[in-house]
Amino acid sequence: LAVTNRDYDKAYAYLADLKNKPTYEEFRQSFLNGMVNSDNVAVDVGEQQIDGDVASVELNLIYASSDPFSSSYRNLDHAALVRQDGDWKITSMPYNFWDYNWYQPSGPVND
Repeated sequence: LAVTNRDYDKAYAYLADLKNKPTYEEFRQSFLNGMVNSDNVAVDVGEQQIDGDVASVELNLIYASSDPFSSSYRNLDHAALVRQDGDWKITSMPYNFWDYNWYQPSGPVND
């Protein structure tokens, strides 16, 4: 909801504190540059599966029709979360809400 409301401060606070977490500015720029675009998609939260400090949440993504003669359609996906300091934090989300560059190592990799 924070992403669809363009409340990037609040949305960023939901990200897990893991290695290679994007900076707030990298996070925000992903939305402003269109790398992540949640326009024309709604989310229906489904069941969750919790196993200790990790969880998977079922998300039904509802995409708006691109023309007046078509109907909307749904796509089932999942979000992954981890419990950190008693709060659930997101480690991955579907494409419309997630830049797959987040949490990836940057720069040259040393063996």
